Amino acid sequence: MTSSFPIDYNMADPVFYLQMVVNSAVTVSVTLVALFVGMMMKSTKATIVASFVLVFLTQGNIGTFTLRDNVVFLTILILVSIAFAFLSVYKVETKDLM
Repeated sequence: MTSSFPIDYNMADPVFYLQMVVNSAVTVSVTLVALFVGMMMKSTKATIVASFVLVFLTQGNIGTFTLRDNVVFLTILILVSIAFAFLSVYKVETKDLM
């Protein structure tokens, strides 16, 4: 039986799993950046707006141009998110939570 639509990925290829790991890291990085923005502004609205802006940047396109496949942008986003994750928990014991 043949498929009625072409499948454009091969699950036996290791590159498929590498792409899945990279896409997962980018998704997590978007959430960490939005979390840091919300913590700094002490606003849940800022967290939601920041997450939408980051999703629009990473998933949107203008014509044929998209940042979804731009390795440099994704690498910078992951590095920034690691820095924001560190800053989010740095000296968390001494900060006033209220």
